Amino acid sequence: MCLALALIDLTRIVPDGAFLLDVSALDVGRLRVSPTAVQALQAGNPAKNRNDALIGMTGLAERCAVITSDKALRRNAFVLGIEVLHAEELLTELGYTKP
Repeated sequence: MCLALALIDLTRIVPDGAFLLDVSALDVGRLRVSPTAVQALQAGNPAKNRNDALIGMTGLAERCAVITSDKALRRNAFVLGIEVLHAEELLTELGYTKP
C-alpha cells in the first residue's frame, strides 16, 4: 500500500474519547463513568489542556496511538498506557524513509 493511501485511511472520523462540556459536540462525545483519566490528561489545567484530554481519551477509546510532539500530553498519555508517537515515528512505521 502506498504511503498516501495509508495516510488517507488514518483520517476516518471517530467519536471523541470523552464528553467535555463546551468542547464536545453532543453527537460525538463518549460518556465516561470516571473523570480520572480526563483529569490526568488535563495536567492540572483543564481550561488550557481540554483538547489534549480529548485527543488522549480518543486514543485510549480507539486503542490507537496518539501522534503529538506536546511534551505534557506525551507524558500523561504514556502514564495512562496510551501509545504515543511523534509524526516522524508514524511515517517510519508506514515505511517512509528520508531521501
